[in-house]
Amino acid sequence: MSELSTKRIDKLRWPMLVLVMLVGMTSAFLNCLSVFIGPLSMKGWDPTIVVMAYSVMMFMSIPGSLIGGKLKAKFGNRFVLKVCGLGFTVSVLVAAFAPNAWIYVIAIGGFASLFVYCIYVAQIANLGELFPDKRGLVTGALSVGIFLAGALVVPVCERMTSAIHVTPTIVVFALVIGGITILSGFILLQAPEGYKPEGWEEPEYEILEGGEAEGIKDVGWKKLITLKSFWLITIASLTGTILTSGIQGNFIILTGEITGASQATAAWIYTIFSMIMGISAIVVGGISDKVLGPVKIIAIACLAVFVMTLFFILTNAQSTPMYIVFVAFIGLEVSAFSTLIAVILMRAYGTKNFGINFGLAQVGTLIGSFIGPQLAIRGAETFLIVSAAGVLLCGIVMFILAKALNKELGKKVF
Repeated sequence: MSELSTKRIDKLRWPMLVLVMLVGMTSAFLNCLSVFIGPLSMKGWDPTIVVMAYSVMMFMSIPGSLIGGKLKAKFGNRFVLKVCGLGFTVSVLVAAFAPNAWIYVIAIGGFASLFVYCIYVAQIANLGELFPDKRGLVTGALSVGIFLAGALVVPVCERMTSAIHVTPTIVVFALVIGGITILSGFILLQAPEGYKPEGWEEPEYEILEGGEAEGIKDVGWKKLITLKSFWLITIASLTGTILTSGIQGNFIILTGEITGASQATAAWIYTIFSMIMGISAIVVGGISDKVLGPVKIIAIACLAVFVMTLFFILTNAQSTPMYIVFVAFIGLEVSAFSTLIAVILMRAYGTKNFGINFGLAQVGTLIGSFIGPQLAIRGAETFLIVSAAGVLLCGIVMFILAKALNKELGKKVF
């Protein structure tokens, strides 16, 4: 790679980051699923079936990540954006005109979410290659794009659903967001193999007894599933996701049950929730590049959420201001997970097989994301108690994970 091309990429990668943040609207749209539960229930659809769209969505994170990673590796990021952007648009349009709840769940929770995860994992991998020096920061920036887009689309979606009904609302969002994603496929810069920003070198870590000085090796899936660290990540993802998925998948209903707020008020509280997730994502991402590291930041976030959840349960706090503080802490945990799990995987196992490794690491998230929304729809009290235990265990496991990763790598990376 010539010096000139390196300098050109160094300049172009920042505007590309902004465009990737816009592409994050595909993920942000899925936050509207909680808004659709009420209006679709009024059509006579069973809400316990409708809410399964969120659980199915999380299940699709595994095949979506695997397929997205493979497609990016073989055809490039632009191909993923064009093809999966079109697939997302068509799937959401099918969901808009679904004749029953099951078709809706399959279309929006299944196929649309599959394409969303294909797009998402390809963007993370591309950003990791474009910004090897700032992976935490740029992954956090992508989360900012998703969360802030969610902060905008949820109240807009709620207002449009009330004004023009749920079907045309879904159609408008499908065409606008899908169109932006497909267009980005003609513009976005793809990171060339071996790219390093000018003047940057891989960091040197303290070598542990029996370790080697060579850089981080790329780990394939066969090796990955034999590592203790992988299973610790799986356990942490499962236990930590029960609370976050339950809140995100049933936010409007839970907010109304706990505080008595209307759907419109709950939607604006969700806006605050999303803004906090966005701001904290880029903060924790940037900090993880400099101090503490991604594993310890997630651990601290989980323990902080546990303390806040326990306080919320014991004091029976049901006021809207107290609830906003509570969900602010949850937003911190969501942003830490969404930003830093990918950073952990790239830093520990390399970038070559990131898509497949990320997909396998979603197994725990999948299980937790099925449990969370189903608990939440059946009552706030039980949901909060189980979730509190989950985030406590997650925080403890993350501290154990840091030691396990360092031992496997033979150097103090985390």
